[in-house]
Amino acid sequence: MLLVAAPRLFAAAPGPSRALRVRRRSAVERRLSIVLEFAPPLVLAALGDAHERAGVVTIGLEGMMRFGAFAAAVGASSRLALAGLACGALAGAAAAGVHAVLSLALRADQVVSGIALNLVALG
Repeated sequence: MLLVAAPRLFAAAPGPSRALRVRRRSAVERRLSIVLEFAPPLVLAALGDAHERAGVVTIGLEGMMRFGAFAAAVGASSRLALAGLACGALAGAAAAGVHAVLSLALRADQVVSGIALNLVALG
């Protein structure tokens, strides 16, 4: 008798409440989250134009920021915020150094080396 009544008990059990259900994101919300993910490096890079006045085209500034952010996240995984800050600053400076060596010492085109730096930073 218990084996016959068991499926009826489980079928009658109430489902999860509306508050616990996972809401699916709409297409607009997904696109907005993509924009908010990729926009900050571009906006922050557009704020400073002192390098343009000096005659250096730093198309790769977003890539330098991505290198710094990744290294900061790796450095902060040691649970020391100062280590994350130091790793991020060193990685950004190293990426800027690579761009400087390519552009100034090796006389590569600044736009091409900047785009290459962005592509490498994206993975």
